[in-house]
Amino acid sequence: MVAAEAEALLTDRGQLGDHVTPEEVAAGRTHARTGALPRPAAGRYPLIVLSRASRCRAPR
Repeated sequence: MVAAEAEALLTDRGQLGDHVTPEEVAAGRTHARTGALPRPAAGRYPLIVLSRASRCRAPR
């Protein structure tokens, strides 16, 4: 995310901005991949994480 989105996130989260800056949040790395293909293995299932808890509506 860019710094403006991180600032919106921190604003939405109340006092979280007292502990971390928007630049620090924006510098965070993720392991998400666009267009990734599944790699099935016998007896195993992929991990899918859905989070609807965020109320933040950052500008795009």
